[in-house]
Amino acid sequence: MTVNHSLPHVLPEMLTPDFWADRLANPSALLLTPEKIHHFNQLIRQRLPGEMMDLAAFPREMDSAVLHTWLTKPRFPQKTYDACGKPLSSAFLGELKNNINATNLPRRIAVAYGTTIRHAEMRLFPTDEPAFATPEDTRFDQWQATAVNPGEPLIILHQSLDGKWCYVQTEYYRGWIAARYLARFSSRSQWLSYLRHSPFLTVTGPGLTVTLPPDSSESVLRFEMGAKIRAFPVAGSSQSFLGFIPTGKSGAPLTFPLALSPDLAFGYLPYTETHLFQQAFKMLGQPYGWGGQDLHPDCSSFTRNLYRCFGFDLPRDSGVQARCSPNTVPLNHLPPEQKSKVLSALPAGTLLHLDGHIMVYLGMSGGRHYVIHALSGYRRGQHHTIYLMAVTVSDLSLRRLNGQTLLDALTSAVILR
Repeated sequence: MTVNHSLPHVLPEMLTPDFWADRLANPSALLLTPEKIHHFNQLIRQRLPGEMMDLAAFPREMDSAVLHTWLTKPRFPQKTYDACGKPLSSAFLGELKNNINATNLPRRIAVAYGTTIRHAEMRLFPTDEPAFATPEDTRFDQWQATAVNPGEPLIILHQSLDGKWCYVQTEYYRGWIAARYLARFSSRSQWLSYLRHSPFLTVTGPGLTVTLPPDSSESVLRFEMGAKIRAFPVAGSSQSFLGFIPTGKSGAPLTFPLALSPDLAFGYLPYTETHLFQQAFKMLGQPYGWGGQDLHPDCSSFTRNLYRCFGFDLPRDSGVQARCSPNTVPLNHLPPEQKSKVLSALPAGTLLHLDGHIMVYLGMSGGRHYVIHALSGYRRGQHHTIYLMAVTVSDLSLRRLNGQTLLDALTSAVILR
C-alpha cells in the first residue's frame, strides 16, 4: 500500500525494504533455525507464565477464584463516552457488570475447547458497544482488547449471563468473544488434533481475504499477516491446499481452496533480515487500528504479526513484549547521546520499546536512527498534533504526542536472536 509520507528526514528510497537490506553484510543469512525459535518461544512462556499460555498444557479444570480475578480485573473508567460523545449511563454500566456473570461461580470450573469460525474482536467486557475516554476522540475504543483470526484455537472458560458472549483464553490473550463466532469441539482430543495439525500455511501478505462458497454463513474469511491456516495438501500439486476451520456443525469443517503465493507461505518463512524487511514493508501505509480493530495493526500487533511469519509467539501488548526476551538492553537510564551509541551496535529488527509503544529498528542513515512502526500520531512544533494513524517509517527525532522525542523516550531494546 502506498501512502503520502510527509515525515521529516524520511526520503522516498527509505520506504523500500531493499534500501535497508542493502546496507547489511549478509541479509540472507539465517538468524535462527526453526528449532531455536521454538526454544525461544518456550523461554517466553517461562518468563511470562501469566501472559503467554501453552494451551495444550492448560488444566481441564480451574479454580473459580482465579477465574473471578481474571473476570473482574478490567475496571470501568470514571468517565466513559459512547460513539456519539454521550456519557455511558450508570444503568448501562450496571447491566454490563451483571452480564459478566462473576457471582456464584462453582468452586471448580470445567473448561471447554473451541476455535473462532471467523475474524473476531476480543473485548474487555461482554459488549460490542465502544467506550471512549473523551467525547471528541473516537479513535481509541478502551474496551477493545485485540483481534483474533479465523481458526484460532482457544479455551472457553466462562459465559456471559445473557449467553451471547464467551470468556476465552488464546495462546496470547484472554477476553470476551461473541459466542456466535465460536465453534466448540466435542472432545479435548479432537481439539488437540486440530491445535497440532500439520501442514499449515502462514499469511505473509499484509492480510488475506478468502472468498467462501455461497452456502457458507460468511461470505469471506479475513486473516492478518502471520495468521496460521491449517490445511490439507491437494493430491498431485505442491502448490495447492485445502484450508479448513471446524464449525461445530455435524463435525463437518468449513473448507476452502488455497494456493501458495507471495501472500501465503508453506509453514513459516526463513528468519533472515531480507525476509524481515520484506514483511515489515508489506504493511507500510496500513491503517492503524487500536487493539487490532478491523484487522488493522496497532504498534504491538504490528510487531507480533511480523514476527509470527517466522514462527515467533510474541505477547500481544507492547509492555509485555518488552519483557519477553532474555537478550534485552535497558535504555531508560541513559542520556540521548548514550542511547544513540547503544543503538548503533544493535542488529536490524530489534524491538525498541518506550512507554505505551514499540517499534522495529531498521538501522542508521545519515547519522540518524530509523524505525518502522504503527503510529497513531505525533507532535509537530510546540502545539501541532497530527494523527497519522498508519504504519510508517520515521527517525527517532520524531516527537510523541507529549512532545518527547522517540529517542528520549526509549526504555529498552529487545533483541530477538
